[in-house]
Amino acid sequence: MAGSGDGGTYFVCEEAEGERPVLYTDSEGRATLLGADLVEALTLVVALPFWGALAQGFTIAESGSEIRDDRPDFDDQRAGLVRSLALSPLSEEEAAARLRSVAARTVPDYLPHVVGDERSRYEPIFRR
Repeated sequence: MAGSGDGGTYFVCEEAEGERPVLYTDSEGRATLLGADLVEALTLVVALPFWGALAQGFTIAESGSEIRDDRPDFDDQRAGLVRSLALSPLSEEEAAARLRSVAARTVPDYLPHVVGDERSRYEPIFRR
C-alpha cells in the first residue's frame, strides 16, 4: 500500500473474518499489525506517528516531547489531519494501548515469511 522513508512497507492484508488488517514490515526483518483495517491503522498512526519508538522501549512522553521540540505546531497539524480524514480523535495513551492490543495479534497469523525462505519468518516488532 505504501512505503516509509526508513525502508518500511505498509500492506493491506487479504480479507479474513470480515477484516482487512494493515501490516507494517521494516527493513530489519520485523513486522507488526497496525490496525484491524485501514481506518483503525490510520487512526492509530496519526495519533502516534512515533509508534515505532514505543516498540523500542521509549515512553510516550519521551517520544512526544522530541517530536514537539522539532515541530512546535505538531498538535495543531495532527488535529487538522484527524479532521481532514474524518478520524476519531484519540489520546496518545489510548492509541498506544490499542496499538499494543492490535500488535499482539501479529503472531502467528500475520507474521510473514522471509522472501525466498519459507521456513524463516519476520520477527515481531512489539515483544510481549
